[in-house]
Amino acid sequence: MKIQIVGDGIKECALARNLEKYGSHEVIVTPGNEGTKQLIRDLDMDLPEGIQLDDVLQSAELFAPDRVIFMDERVALSNLKNLLEERGFEVFGPDSNAARLLYDKAEWTNFFNEHGLVCPKTESFLDLDSALKRIEQTDGPIVIKERGRQGRFSVPYSMDEAQDTLRNWFDSESDHKADEVLISPYYSGIRFNVPVMVYKNQVLPFDSMVTQRGVYENEDDAQTKSMGAFSPALDVIPSEIYNEAIMNYMIPFFVSMDEENIPYEGFADGEFIYNEDGLRLVNMKCGLADCGLCSILLRSKDDVAHIIDRLKNREIINLHFAKQSACTIMLAAKNYPEGFASGEPILVDEDVEGDIFPYHAILQDGQLVSHGGRVLAVAALGKDLSEASLNAQEAARHIHCDDLIYRSDIGDPEFFKRIQKDRNPL
Repeated sequence: MKIQIVGDGIKECALARNLEKYGSHEVIVTPGNEGTKQLIRDLDMDLPEGIQLDDVLQSAELFAPDRVIFMDERVALSNLKNLLEERGFEVFGPDSNAARLLYDKAEWTNFFNEHGLVCPKTESFLDLDSALKRIEQTDGPIVIKERGRQGRFSVPYSMDEAQDTLRNWFDSESDHKADEVLISPYYSGIRFNVPVMVYKNQVLPFDSMVTQRGVYENEDDAQTKSMGAFSPALDVIPSEIYNEAIMNYMIPFFVSMDEENIPYEGFADGEFIYNEDGLRLVNMKCGLADCGLCSILLRSKDDVAHIIDRLKNREIINLHFAKQSACTIMLAAKNYPEGFASGEPILVDEDVEGDIFPYHAILQDGQLVSHGGRVLAVAALGKDLSEASLNAQEAARHIHCDDLIYRSDIGDPEFFKRIQKDRNPL
């Protein structure tokens, strides 16, 4: 099967490696990155620069794939699925209507509540005064998110920070003035993800995973993208809690979408918080997390393209995973997320043991160099989570770059015992 993956992250690289390893597929990734460009070595074509619809469509016409797959929110929110299907291509990925429902927190929380599904309440505010009045009445930590435009996101640590955030976002003199902000409760606890593959009312849970956010050791910062992940999550999440997330949230949600004539097709992810008060759904994503999918597919023994076929044919599917644990560590610029690394040489020891996934790294005169915030990731297996974490750290030590840092507590079971219950004094 000829398969075109659309995206430029490490999750696309991980999927491409899965398809090449377990299936006799010809795979390209557009626009891809330095970890996937070798896939077109025998093809007479150039890759597009960036995710531009016209360029992606042109590469599809040249490559003539049997299936196009995407897992990136930016791609899902565009009209790419419809444009490809109009040209006769089979696509596994959501259309823009279904993607927007998952992307917009106000929409999916309202959808949950309208269909009798348990979900934290999200309130909407169109002006500064009403938003300030709301947070002055709060009795617990909150999340502030801009609806539309830039989609800014904040978890304020104090009342002053919350007020300053709202004043900044609603500043009428700013070119980036917010039209609407959403305020919802913030829940502390262990954060874990439930990735699924969906075809209309068929929902197939992938294996469990945990993503760890925050640049610094012992940090759980919901405002920062993932700096690592591991799979499975059952070392820190009871199996009954994971099953509750699937049966009470993920499956009913997508079944209800199909009943409302908003069918979802593709990968999706639910982010949950688990603490002494129980389970809370805090985010939905019309795609998958980079580090999380690397960990899952490192353990997978299945051809994902074959799984998609069976899902669409409504067959019974038994997924096969190695009994080992997998851990993925992201190497990022020293000043990430405020700044980026650029042009610093990256050297990898020949005896490194682990899978390396370039992200914001490019070849410059034959030398791999840094070119962004989260530069590359490394993943490793182990007989359990502790060993997988140690093996991934050992692999990271074999990657040398003066401008890169990484967390040494990714996958460390002790980290989850240290998560503070009340990180936000608001």
